Amino acid sequence: MNIEETESALPNIECSRDMSKTSQAKFNRALRNAIYGTFTEFIHAETIVHMMRKRCPNLLLDRDIEAVRKKSEIEGNLKASEELLARLARYDNWFSRLIDCLMDDEVKQSHVAKILLKIQAELLQEPEKFQGDDSDLAEFYDDYSISIGLEIELMRVCMKYENVKMEKERHESKLENQIKETEKQAKTNKKLSVLLKETQKENNSLKWTNYTINSQLRASTSKTTINEFCTHCQPEAMLTTQRQFLCDLDDALENFVDQAEIKSTDKSWQDLLVFISFSDLEKTLKVWISKKLDVNCFGTLKRNFLIPQILIPFPCVIPEMLTPLMAASLNRSSKTLARLLEANANVNAANDLGDTALIYLCQESKSIQHWFKNTCNQMISQSRESISCLTNLIQAGAEMDGTGNKGMTALMHCALNGNAKFIKILVEKVTNMKIQSEDGRTALMYASCCLEEESATCASYLLTDSDLNAVDNVGNTALLHSILNKNVHVFRVLLKSQIDINVQNKDGFSPLMVAVEQDLGEFVGELLKLNPQLKLQNKDGDTALILAAKKYAQKYGHVRNSDILEAMIMVSDVGFDIINNKGKSAMMIIIESDAAEINLVQKMTENGADLNVTDLEGRTALQYARSNTSTLVRDEIQLIIKFIKRQISN
Repeated sequence: MNIEETESALPNIECSRDMSKTSQAKFNRALRNAIYGTFTEFIHAETIVHMMRKRCPNLLLDRDIEAVRKKSEIEGNLKASEELLARLARYDNWFSRLIDCLMDDEVKQSHVAKILLKIQAELLQEPEKFQGDDSDLAEFYDDYSISIGLEIELMRVCMKYENVKMEKERHESKLENQIKETEKQAKTNKKLSVLLKETQKENNSLKWTNYTINSQLRASTSKTTINEFCTHCQPEAMLTTQRQFLCDLDDALENFVDQAEIKSTDKSWQDLLVFISFSDLEKTLKVWISKKLDVNCFGTLKRNFLIPQILIPFPCVIPEMLTPLMAASLNRSSKTLARLLEANANVNAANDLGDTALIYLCQESKSIQHWFKNTCNQMISQSRESISCLTNLIQAGAEMDGTGNKGMTALMHCALNGNAKFIKILVEKVTNMKIQSEDGRTALMYASCCLEEESATCASYLLTDSDLNAVDNVGNTALLHSILNKNVHVFRVLLKSQIDINVQNKDGFSPLMVAVEQDLGEFVGELLKLNPQLKLQNKDGDTALILAAKKYAQKYGHVRNSDILEAMIMVSDVGFDIINNKGKSAMMIIIESDAAEINLVQKMTENGADLNVTDLEGRTALQYARSNTSTLVRDEIQLIIKFIKRQISN
């Protein structure tokens, strides 16, 4: 509310010094309630200054007004008004009393409302509208002729303000309801949109049943090109999961290939043949072969080729070059593969990566079954006669030991994917089981890395004629790989063989050290039963016992489990007195940590630990205990110190 609005809301009443005490009290109370209570939200210091000056010009000085106006502009709150009235108090006792009222923090809004409602009821001569206790207002009804106008005007201003506020709240509520209604409508529209898409998809499936692609192709001339053929294929009509789709497509392409002038050297035709072989379109392939066209060409199976872009119902991207035989192997299409072999397809043809049809057959990560392992797409994920494909390739003279991309053989791919059925057949044909890939891994190592259910079966097939202790480029054996991958089933199979359990990798880690480092209690227990070398040290000088102590000491703040450490302590000749490159033994590591325990120190001592062993600086276990100031293990440290002193004195 600005100055003009405030002035118009107040009556033109002159404040007189001759005002009676009752009137003064009533007027003071009215102003106090109005300004301090109701008007705090929209009246400011400058408004009060202007109002006071107009009503009582003889009591205000220009310099006072100017000073307060500047302060009001800075602070802009009711406090500035109170300071103004305090400065003007010296001019008149009435203002002094008004100051006291304004500064009274006991005033309550409910009392303001009570006064205004009572006055309104009296003025309107409708006392029944006010049902409250008016004993505290009795003094105001002796004489309120001076202030009654001000009271009623202030009440009207308050009501006007409240009406505006209520109107704003009603508007906001209405707007909020409109937003909720809009959101509700949007959700409904979204559901309808999804339903519409599903309906369209069903219509497309039905539409394909009566699709007239055959008649369109028969009407085309022998000069029909692939692009012209594609213009007849409506993508929305082909997005169907019905097996009938491939049958109809096979019929359509059969007529198309039969009538078209095919240039087998054309890249588009080569890509089409790869797609035909991949999609298991038997009739079309038969026509292609009958025309004595090349079946050993290389093509791509990408979605940038127009027909696959329309027809392949999944995000297929195989960037490397493929022969039709490789494409058939990918899809594990036994009939297509057999027909291509009959047409003298080169079984050992390799692409720029070095991969052959046999390797593609064994690459589970690129097979159709892998792509649709978790889907219900029956058109593609139907059961394939994969064993028949493997047998056909072997009979056709496929190279069993051939290496492809990254130096991996077909056997390695099968081991990596846990394909026990393939491995059982391949191990009888492979002549060299010791071949290593570019990273130095053998097929047995890949089986150790595999987490599929049949990985243990794969490993058992591969044990024969494999180098059990072969190491890869970082020095890891098959046993180390099984521990690193937490493959307990392959781990147990390997332990039953003649494998060396003490081979260390390039970092000096033995299988036992790796199991301790990985916190694998089950693996540690199995290895300890076979009496491994316990005093082996890695490149940091740590033994398996020191690693167990470090692992235990680092676990503070988490669930602490001392099973592995205690199991190591109880083994005879475990190497308690060995220190690492930092000069610390297992006992020293325990004592100086927040995991210090008297029980562990006692067990180490009872099993042969020497308390007089020193680190590189000549410090003993006792000195380590004295230097441990951790408040977390204060009591344990005191017990350890007493125990060590007693042991030394004895």
